[in-house]
Amino acid sequence: MAIDLHAVLAERVFEHLWRIWIDWPQALGGPPRRQAFAELAAPLRNASNADELQAAAIRLAAALRQQNHGHDLHALLASVDALSDAAFFDGWLAALMQIDRGDAPATLTPLPTMPLRSWLSALPPWDANFAQAPVFRGQPAECGALAERGEDPVIRTLLESGSAVTARVVARLAALEQDLSALIEDAMPPDQVDVVSVHDGVAVARVLTARGPLLHRAVIDGDRIADYLIVAPTEWNFHPRGILSSAFEGRRFIDASALKTWAEALVLALDPCVPARVSVRSH
Repeated sequence: MAIDLHAVLAERVFEHLWRIWIDWPQALGGPPRRQAFAELAAPLRNASNADELQAAAIRLAAALRQQNHGHDLHALLASVDALSDAAFFDGWLAALMQIDRGDAPATLTPLPTMPLRSWLSALPPWDANFAQAPVFRGQPAECGALAERGEDPVIRTLLESGSAVTARVVARLAALEQDLSALIEDAMPPDQVDVVSVHDGVAVARVLTARGPLLHRAVIDGDRIADYLIVAPTEWNFHPRGILSSAFEGRRFIDASALKTWAEALVLALDPCVPARVSVRSH
């Protein structure tokens, strides 16, 4: 099972890099690092063993240091001033911070991190409604990098200043740094993959992906699958009463264009697993 755990972690790093080297630069008018992504991220998926994954992670860490003029991610993520410096991250993170200034502290209702068995006791009945709009202890909750790192001092500072999108991006950068270190040091995070037998014929599996926890529930009746339900991270983060709607409370925009730009950035930060488009309608 060890190689499977390595593969899960490698897939997380791959997804983080896709956003950081491709999607965010494109969204903010900068050049994406397509060649670097193709040359350095592809080996994460093609590696046949843990040693090859470790070598790929070492090359990626070196490329990130080179991109940021010799600074490693851990040092950069410890300072808001460094994050706002256009010399780092090809300037796109500094550009994001310019458009992500709120009028009030940003809210965070994180999906708690705990063992799967404890987690399951706080979930409602598993049915189609839960799969489409999941809640934890009756309330919508956010999952992903920010939910796991909301108490980090720099991230907390960003949230308190109303930089809701930047906080999520910085949390993702921190997740990338942590996952790369785990691959390099061959130290798999606990509970990365968890499986619980709820009762006879019913089991739930949870995989911690780049977007957040991915849940699969299977019901076996004899020799057939009687029911199968999947709850993806996107369903948590795009709940009708979740962060996508509450993040706009108390924010003011100079015009519809500014609103659309910020909304698109928020959607990208929440990272849906399907294509998404933002439109603004006047009333």
